[in-house]
Order: sequence, then C-alpha cells, then structure tokens
Amino acid sequence: MTVSNFGEFADPARCYPTLGIELEMAVIDRAGRSACVDGHYFDELAALKRMVGPVSTQYGDGRAVGVTTADGVNGIDNAFNLLESALAPETAGPETLRNLSDRMNRDLASVLKALQESGDLTVTSLAQHPTVGIGEEWYRKARAPKSIYRYLVEQRGWTHAIGVDAKAQNGPTTGLTADTAVDALNMLLAASPAFIALFANSPFESGRRAATKETRMTLWPRMVATSRVAADRDRVGLPPRPFNSIGDYVQWMFAEGTVMQAIPAHNGGYKDNGALYVAGSDRLTVGRFFGGGPWPASPVGGGAEIMITPRPGHFTFLQWSNFLDFRLRFNFEPDRPTTESLRRAFQTPDAFNEIFASWANNLYVENRCAGATFVDDDLSEQAPGDVAASAMVSVAALQAGLVAAAPASCRLFLEKWPWQTIRELREVAIRDALSGDQAAILRRFVADVLRIAGDHVPTRDQWALAYPNWVLDTGLTGADRAIAQADRLRLEGPDGLERLASLRVARVPPDPPTSTRRLDRQ
Repeated sequence: MTVSNFGEFADPARCYPTLGIELEMAVIDRAGRSACVDGHYFDELAALKRMVGPVSTQYGDGRAVGVTTADGVNGIDNAFNLLESALAPETAGPETLRNLSDRMNRDLASVLKALQESGDLTVTSLAQHPTVGIGEEWYRKARAPKSIYRYLVEQRGWTHAIGVDAKAQNGPTTGLTADTAVDALNMLLAASPAFIALFANSPFESGRRAATKETRMTLWPRMVATSRVAADRDRVGLPPRPFNSIGDYVQWMFAEGTVMQAIPAHNGGYKDNGALYVAGSDRLTVGRFFGGGPWPASPVGGGAEIMITPRPGHFTFLQWSNFLDFRLRFNFEPDRPTTESLRRAFQTPDAFNEIFASWANNLYVENRCAGATFVDDDLSEQAPGDVAASAMVSVAALQAGLVAAAPASCRLFLEKWPWQTIRELREVAIRDALSGDQAAILRRFVADVLRIAGDHVPTRDQWALAYPNWVLDTGLTGADRAIAQADRLRLEGPDGLERLASLRVARVPPDPPTSTRRLDRQ
C-alpha cells in the first residue's frame, strides 16, 4: 500500500494506509486491586464474539489465553492481569481511521462486558496498576505461559517480573512500503517524546507516587539491566542515531556483539507457546547463524538436543529483537526470501533493501511508547465530548499523520531538533510529561509534532486529534489528572491507590463528532 499525503486533494481511496492496533488493558476488581482473568473470562468473551462470527480459543499449558476472530485476537500480554486486543489491520481507504475507532470501541465494550460477567472485574484507565509489586509468588501466578518468558528469565537473565504490574500501552500499527519505511521509522522515533508526554498515564508504582509520570517507560531498561548479553541494554528506547536504510536497521539490530534469541525449530511467533531452542553457542549472532548450519540446539527448559537448519522463518521470528519506542514489523511472500539470499544479505547489508522491496507483503511500524489512555469519569467531566471521543484512537491518528508526512518532513524536523536534543527531551517527557523545569521547550517540540501530523490528517478526521491537542493546551495528561484526583481525595499508600484505580474505570468512548472543524496549530 502506497502511503499518500492525507490532504483534502489526495486520492480519496488512498487517504490512509492500513491501520491496526494492539491495545493493552490493566484488569482490576471492583476494589481496584490488580486481578487475573481465567478461563471463564475467555468463555464469556468468546460467546460475545460468536454473535458476530466464528471464534476459536487458544490455550497455553492447559489454560485459555486468547480468542481469535476475523476481527483479531483478544488475549493476554505478558501476564493474566494485562489484556491485549490485537485488531486486524483496517483496509486502506478514506474511512480507515473512523472504522478503526468504531472497532476499538466495540471491542472495548465486549471486553468490559466479559470481565463483568466473568467475575465482576473491569479495566482501570491507568496505564500501569499503581500497587502491584514484583514478588516471586505474584510473578508465578500472573505470568503468561509463553516459552519466550522462561528463556528470557532463566537463560538470558532478564528481570521479566518487572513487567507483570500491568503496564499497558496503546500500540497502533501503520502500514508502510519499503521505500517509505525508514523515513517513517525515523520520523516516529524522533517524535517519541511527544507520544510519551501526551499519553503519560502511569505516575504511581508499588503503592506510592513514582519519580516519573510515565513510569511504564522505565520498564525495558530495568528489565534488561540484568541481561547476560550486554548488547541487550543498548537496544531499548532510542537507537544511537537515525537509520539510513532498512539494511542499516537490520544490521544494527543484529550487529556484532548481539546474541541471537531462542528460536522455534521451524515456524511460530515469539509469544506462541511452542518449544524454543537455543542454537549454537551462547554467543551466536543472527548473521553467523544464517552463514552456517545446521546448528546443534538445546530446548529451553531442558531436553534432548536437536539440529536446526536456518530457514527464512527464523529471520521473520527474530524481528522482535529490539525494544525501541517504534520498530518495524514484517512478513514476506511465501517461499521468499530464500535462506541463501538472507545469507548474502548478512554479508552485504544493503541487500536487505532489495529483499524488503521485493518480498515484504506486510510491512508496518509498531508503536511501543504511548501509554494506554481511556475515557474515564474524570476525563468526561473535564474535557469536551470530541476529546473523549478521540482519546483511544488519537494515537493511531497522530502516528498515521506523521507517517504520511515523513518523506517530506523527516529531514527538516531532524535539522530543527537534533537527535541528542530528542534523546534529552524523551527523558524529560518520561519524568515530567508536559510540566517541570523544561516544559517550555518540550511543549514547543510537541506543538511541532502535532502541527506536522495535523497537516496530513484530512479535515474530516481532525476530531481524532482532539485529545492530544487538548492535552497540550491544558497540560492535563492522564498522569496529571490521576495525581490531582489522588491529592484531592487524599488517596495515599496501597489502599488509597487501589481506591484511585477503582475510581478511574475505563469507559467506552462516545461516538465521534460529525464536524469537520480544522484543528490548526501554528
């Protein structure tokens, strides 16, 4: 799908690329305590989804972990207290954004109803549960039964437990073409401080006020800090510089000094529950893996050694091997690329550019830095209706506008905002959102990002940017509103913050307005 300018005179059939979403939700009981779903929840959700079309249920270690429909997958992320709705991409066209918004709203309604029916549970609007600690007992109870987590903890040395306090993101996925992919990736990475600040919504942790307003974004550095692979610590957040090409991106992800993650024997996704194997030595790079083989491989968790021959599916599987704020995701045409072409590409990384141009049939960029923000009673009381209507879908609208702008705007944006400045503003955004000592420069930065995106979102869809524009104008991020409510009601400590979580229950957004009012930002 070719990404066109979103202006009013663009070909209407090409106004948007494909848009999808991975939306995470922190589950609570009615007292505001973090709660784990069980098979009853998935039964209730399957019954609701079956009213629309066929449903299949997925299991892990004998437990239901998700339901799949034509609309997407409703499952869990890393633990049973964190739900994830991964909606299939919306077909490209002039109604893509509005259709995605409608689907998000319907999906949230079904999730909330299934939670209520299965155990009087619900979803908090906070992007991280404010009281859950990381004790071993809770970790064993809550962790999803996925092989990759056992590998990361037991063999890679990651502190995966730091992530089972229901850290929730709003992760839009935006379709790309090979010739626009790197500009789009660089543009979004450069804009990450704006996404972090505007959607900051996790100012509490382990029963107390945290030192940051988007504490969720401190997850990945802390998780990999204990890794036995030093290079893991350099592959979170922002890369050291913008990327020059897809080949440059792949080369950086799998550079010398990195160590290949565990892989399946044949095919599979990295969060599936199939067997995973550690191939070769504990210092094998992906490039060397494709340059040789078959390789001896030991199963994660113990068992008989097997031999694994490198396959193209292994390259596709390993695409998750970084934790950047935005990363490229992809699939290829059947039987392409060949193992031999991948072997040659690792010797000459520019060859990856041709591989992606020729064979990528589902290339998109994934957002990993926007905190989940939902409509709650507090937002409904403080903000106009169009702000509430856009709260969930606005991340996708902002991302789509920047993707469309990237080919013409990325270089100019990086000339105005150098990479080191962006890196510093990112830390400011995590710590302070839109307030603090450096609020003025961050607000100018965010205003630039919103202006660029707004110029590439059609007038008919400007409503979808109402939430981030309102946040910039008022400074009322989800984090700031939560802090104000806690202070106003004197909610402190674990009991008080659980009460706060129960007061900030996620609601289904109102319908989008029909107005085509332009949201100009000079």
